[in-house]
Amino acid sequence: MNTSRHSASSGARIRKRAAAKSAIATNRYDLKELRRFRAAMDMSEDSICLIDRATMRFIDMNATACRYYGYTRREFLRIGPQDLLVHSRADIERAYDQLIAAPDAAVSSEIIGRRKDGSHTLIEVSRRALRFDDRWIILSVAHDIAAREADRDRTTQALRASEEKYRRILENMEDAYYEVDLKGNLVFFNPAFIGMLGYPQSEVHGMNNRVFQPPDVAARVYKTFNDVYRTGVPAKAYDWEMRRMDGATVLVEGSVQLVKDAQNRPIGFRGMLRDVTSRRAMEHALRESEARFRSLIELSTDWYWELDAEFRFARVELKDTNHDSMTHADSDIGKRPWETEIEAEGGWEKHRELLTTHRSFHDLVTHRARPDGTPRYATITGEPIFDAGGTFQGYRGIGRDITTQKLSEQRIQYLATHDSLTDLPNRMLFNELLGIAVQAAQRQSHWLAVLFIDLDGFKAINDALGHEMGDRLLREIAGRLKQILRGSDVVARHGGDEFVVLLQDVSDADTVSAVARKILAVVNQPAALTEPAHRITTSIGISLFPTDAEGGSTLVQHADAAMYAAKEAGKNDFRFYSHKIKR
Repeated sequence: MNTSRHSASSGARIRKRAAAKSAIATNRYDLKELRRFRAAMDMSEDSICLIDRATMRFIDMNATACRYYGYTRREFLRIGPQDLLVHSRADIERAYDQLIAAPDAAVSSEIIGRRKDGSHTLIEVSRRALRFDDRWIILSVAHDIAAREADRDRTTQALRASEEKYRRILENMEDAYYEVDLKGNLVFFNPAFIGMLGYPQSEVHGMNNRVFQPPDVAARVYKTFNDVYRTGVPAKAYDWEMRRMDGATVLVEGSVQLVKDAQNRPIGFRGMLRDVTSRRAMEHALRESEARFRSLIELSTDWYWELDAEFRFARVELKDTNHDSMTHADSDIGKRPWETEIEAEGGWEKHRELLTTHRSFHDLVTHRARPDGTPRYATITGEPIFDAGGTFQGYRGIGRDITTQKLSEQRIQYLATHDSLTDLPNRMLFNELLGIAVQAAQRQSHWLAVLFIDLDGFKAINDALGHEMGDRLLREIAGRLKQILRGSDVVARHGGDEFVVLLQDVSDADTVSAVARKILAVVNQPAALTEPAHRITTSIGISLFPTDAEGGSTLVQHADAAMYAAKEAGKNDFRFYSHKIKR
């Protein structure tokens, strides 16, 4: 009897432990899904709310909902949907119960909402019931119908304005624009097309483009159009002859591309034509009279340069007399480009190989430092020079200062990866650096730590002193954090009053604890924003690699959970992540 009773008791304990493990696993999964959903809520421009059916109170909402209805988050949590709608509580409860009866269904309807200031607004609401743990949650997603209609009107007006703008461009441009069907019949053209060929507008519509071309040209044009139809690749800058109504010949430079309908089926061609008769004649005259400058007539350039047959600078002619914009100097004469202070992107090796094969090159990006140390960037384009007998004489080309463009690109790239307020790396860059650090730690069997920092009471200071003072405090805290960390560590702004720190190659948990204490101390120093000076504390959560997680995103999530544990324990402290921590 005793043995049987002992076995039954052991079996019950085993079943309880199994059930507990299953519940923990389920809670972890639910927690992960809830965090994903919360992130999606915060990014949505719709008003999203979660309502506890049992209490008919809001349990969560996004910032859009707070702004739209005029309530703070704290106020929101004290009210229910009956406070935001003109319907009675009983009607709302019946609607929610119908959703619970069909949990897989989502119901949309137009209803009248009520803001905090008492104003009414027409909204479209989509609702569905979700089962979470042992209670029913109603998910409500709403957007303002008037705002949607206004957006639609603005889009329509913008489309009309765009159409009008491009119509005026086509009507006033000097180049001829045309559209033909697959048989080559003209279906649309601008006034410049009529002016180029001299036909009355009433006669041109529906005419086949072969009418304007001699037979040999028509065959060549047909082949070009056929290649475009077959490959889908536009043809650009090809020459052909066209006959005017008065019999005169016009040399045009044309382009053509395939036109497709909404089902991606070819329906015709469109293109541009430019009368280059005079230009071609001028080019021919220039080639005969002054071969040395035959390419300059078509180039818009900041300076002109020449290399001799040994690739040494023989000539540099600046069009811009402002030497601050120069990327070449008089001292370059007699030197090869790679013997000067000019640096080429990617190095000179490939460019030297290209020069020895006497090939043209375009937009080689170079840079050199000015006497004050500031960088100057330029693009260089060049072509080989041959004499009448075909002997290589050197190179000639143009250079263009692109410093402003280059610095703007660098600034844009920097702003995309850094927080504009604190100048710290932003969340995107931190996650990228964390991923690289995790891979390195895996290869080298090193430890690393992620510290999730949240300022205690920041909202109160921000509300009391204003956003400008709040921003100053965030900048000051960011500066303090940078001062106490190593060069190999990374501190980033995670969002709001939250920061994250990556400690690389840490030896043990005590080392991380020491850093956490430094952070607590440095944040707690008085901030002289006003008189008297303000003090602020912080709560820190810590997760370690590889003991707590093996992925960067999980490390951040665990550190975040540990930070909340530190807050619940009284704030102004740090906590290491443990599997017992739940959020």
